[in-house]
Amino acid sequence: MCLDNLEESEVEIFFGPNCSQRYLERLNEIEGTLFYYNGARFDAYLHIKAMLDCGHFFDGESILKANSKVIEFKAHSKLKVKDAMLLIGADSLS
Repeated sequence: MCLDNLEESEVEIFFGPNCSQRYLERLNEIEGTLFYYNGARFDAYLHIKAMLDCGHFFDGESILKANSKVIEFKAHSKLKVKDAMLLIGADSLS
């Protein structure tokens, strides 16, 4: 798993045992919006599964879906996660 901060050209990589827990802990420090590129096909489900597996609160009411694709959800009270491809309509290109 990795986080790319476009404003600061900084990439953080999380791997190995407990990488999901460390990734989620880092996300708890972030406010605003986190964009996954094509998250509805993989990233969003991996993120939600990590939240559930690591015992983090997951607000199921926050999920916005189109069919079975997750468009957005709340990672925590101050961080929304969105699928960039679905928001711009690029998913119809694949």
